[in-house]
Amino acid sequence: MHLKTFQALNKKLHNAAKDAVNRNLQEVRVKVKDLYDSETFMQDTANDDAKNQNKFKTPLKPGDIGVMYDGTWQKRGKGLSHNGICNTMEVNTGYLLDYEVLSNFCQGCLQAPDEDSPSFEAWVEVHAPKCQKNTDSSAHNMETVGAEAIWGRSEQHDVPLRYRSFLSDGDSAAFLTVSKMKPYGEDDTINEDCANHVAKWLGTALRKVKGLPRGHSLKEHTIKKLTLYYRIAVSKNKGDVKKMHQAIWASYLHSASTDEAHNHKLCPPGEDSWCQFNQAIAKDEEPPPHKPRLSKPQAEAITDIYKRLSEQSLLSRCRQGKTQNPCESLNGRIWLLCPKTRYASLRSVQTAAAIAILWYNKGYTGFSDVLNELKIDIPKSLKKETVRADTKRIEAMQKKGTGEQRYKRDKRALTLALETDKRKKRRE
Repeated sequence: MHLKTFQALNKKLHNAAKDAVNRNLQEVRVKVKDLYDSETFMQDTANDDAKNQNKFKTPLKPGDIGVMYDGTWQKRGKGLSHNGICNTMEVNTGYLLDYEVLSNFCQGCLQAPDEDSPSFEAWVEVHAPKCQKNTDSSAHNMETVGAEAIWGRSEQHDVPLRYRSFLSDGDSAAFLTVSKMKPYGEDDTINEDCANHVAKWLGTALRKVKGLPRGHSLKEHTIKKLTLYYRIAVSKNKGDVKKMHQAIWASYLHSASTDEAHNHKLCPPGEDSWCQFNQAIAKDEEPPPHKPRLSKPQAEAITDIYKRLSEQSLLSRCRQGKTQNPCESLNGRIWLLCPKTRYASLRSVQTAAAIAILWYNKGYTGFSDVLNELKIDIPKSLKKETVRADTKRIEAMQKKGTGEQRYKRDKRALTLALETDKRKKRRE
């Protein structure tokens, strides 16, 4: 295919995908606004605010919603990438509401004449409409630039929304930018943290522990276990910071307990308790011997880490127990359509992002919207196949969401960590 023919087709697909996704985003914003305006949701929100002592300085208004925000880059290592995508999703439904594609590189600009050249102005006039560079920011700052653009236009859509709650992965640069720009005047925006990322902070901190006596270094399997306990403590007690704090310290004290010195006061009581010691006490049986996961030197070395990661200010930002898994799911779809192994222009990344968003928000039937924009008749067999594929995908995801499947995934991760420890020991 000739290059010009390919570029013409690429432009048609790009325009069709953008038109289709813009229409879809408008529909999604209507659904989200209707959800927040519903009496049931408003009552649940009021109960949650009363229980958790609402952190907003000013009261919520119609159109105020909570979102999660994330950035992704085409190349691994965001400092090396020319292209970045920032997206905003509603925290309860997972619908994508807005996105921004940024690029700081244009191949055509490299062929520009010197600025002093008489032909420079004419070249700019011809090149400007098709320039593939839309920002001068570095890859590190793209997440901040994207947040500024998305929050700045949130009230300018046909269905105006205000993103008052900002769930992120702990990178506060974007949140600080939004806070400083004050997109909603005196109405503030609060920051919340992804529960998974906070649990990863624990794992990172534990891996950095140094100075332990010989034979007492923290094994990867132990770190994975403690991280899993921390994540469960946060997710199982969402909405209640006090219970989160108690569950985190219960996991720590339980892991450090021995037959000679045990502490299970914070572990849940009763026959259904996960703590075998309290379970045996409730059944009037002899408690089983302890199998401490942490030795005394290890427990003493990580006490400060647990104190830091169980502070009320941190846990209050995790009180919803929400994660950025939906954002990661979308990111995977984008780079499946536009691989990270090859360079892509701004237009190509925008096209991939638009199609991936339709795929994410509507399922496989979202592809039909692009074909409709291209005036391509969709055969009945294709319509049936997309519906069948969506049904199959939903069934698979429902199965993955069961407690049994989550347990199996966690078990596989722990088994892998145990094998890693064994390999390290053999090398030593």
